[in-house]
Amino acid sequence: MATIDLRNLQRVMPDGTITVAGVSARIHDGSLVGVIGPSGSGKTTLLRTMAGLERAQDGAVVIDGQDVTALDPRARDVVLVTGPQELHTILSVIEEALLPPVLRRLDGPAPRRRPAAVPRRIVAQAYDHMPAAVLLDDPFARLGPTETAQALAELHSFQKSTGATVVHATNRQRQVLAAADQLLVLRGGELVQQGPPRSVVRQPVTAFVGGFVGDPPMSFVDGRVRDEAGLGWLELGDQRLRIPGGLPGPLRERVGELVRVGARPGPVRVSEAGDPVDLRVTGRVVGIQRTGPVDYVTAEVPGGRWVARSDPGATPRIGDGVEVTVNARSVSVFDHQTGHAIWHGDPSP
Repeated sequence: MATIDLRNLQRVMPDGTITVAGVSARIHDGSLVGVIGPSGSGKTTLLRTMAGLERAQDGAVVIDGQDVTALDPRARDVVLVTGPQELHTILSVIEEALLPPVLRRLDGPAPRRRPAAVPRRIVAQAYDHMPAAVLLDDPFARLGPTETAQALAELHSFQKSTGATVVHATNRQRQVLAAADQLLVLRGGELVQQGPPRSVVRQPVTAFVGGFVGDPPMSFVDGRVRDEAGLGWLELGDQRLRIPGGLPGPLRERVGELVRVGARPGPVRVSEAGDPVDLRVTGRVVGIQRTGPVDYVTAEVPGGRWVARSDPGATPRIGDGVEVTVNARSVSVFDHQTGHAIWHGDPSP
């Protein structure tokens, strides 16, 4: 129920380690924001700094236009939840009324049944006591898969029905990819990308983001951009892939340069009879992940490894040679040195 502005927020540990490095972001009123990043990327420190449990050396935390950077945690009207037990406690504070029983039973016995009129009264009271924002620091980390799924469903229902501003930091990005309005992607304390999950997945600003965000994430090979008589190619060692329709504008400036080519399994699949020869590369199977309706085959090809889709009945074995068909118009291309994105194609298969 609040808009939160993070303005060039910086947190430095006593040993000089920068754990939050100039983070600037706007968290809109009533939004659900996911904070993801590798372990040690600064997720917990960012939330603790927002809550006032750790002090920022620079920058500001602004809630609904008020600079609260110097305020005591209790004066910020923000709650920080760090685990199932604390989640139960916080729900008690707001009468445990807005969530169905699955979350109320995370710790302790189920509540007694109440007449219908009583929950309605408690809901009204809960709205009056709702904090400006709820900050969740991986609260479902110790729950099993079924409990986690149930708890997430109820949490999302709670957030949508109340309009609460929720910031959910987690090491398990599946928990936020499907439901979050915005993602904050951290690395080494820096905010490397912010945006709707679909945008972050489809147009990662760096190869790091592409290789970290998504299920499954991007896999990469190194190659060179070529242009021959108006035809565009990605040259991978002694093999090459044609880019249908010729080189996109941003790649025309990179002819001859070494680049990183990232792809999700959408545009990469184990080859089938009839696939154009100039869209295939050959390699060797080094890994297989079976998910039921589709297998993911990791193929070592010149310049790196790509993960390709395969029908379960046609999946080769580890160690086998394999051809993969790549829709090169649907990959992403990154600068080989900086990792910054150069061009994104259509990510659909």
